[in-house]
Amino acid sequence: MTSGIWRTQRWKGLTMEDVYLTNRDYVKIKNLNLVSYGGNQNWSKSKKMQKVGCGVIAMADLTMYLAEQNPNMMTDAIRKINKPKGLYNKHDYLEYVRFFYVHYVILLMHKGML
Repeated sequence: MTSGIWRTQRWKGLTMEDVYLTNRDYVKIKNLNLVSYGGNQNWSKSKKMQKVGCGVIAMADLTMYLAEQNPNMMTDAIRKINKPKGLYNKHDYLEYVRFFYVHYVILLMHKGML
């Protein structure tokens, strides 16, 4: 299970939480010469995803992380993502996010579950 250090700050009446990743086995994505732990909705070309895609990104990251931790949860869609040297390829990652959105998120929305 991923563990983290949580810190809550107050600023002008608003609460902001900083989360620090202490489990380095989380989903790692190569973005140019940088490594990102988890995806970023701003990588998407879709304006809608950039604006409101944080939940989709979080759910896609979580399914990938759980599949890495438990091989019984691995899917063909996750296996297709190119992962040289332990880092997911950003382009393939975004293809998985699109797949996840179309096959799971939209389906659940139409069923009234989201």
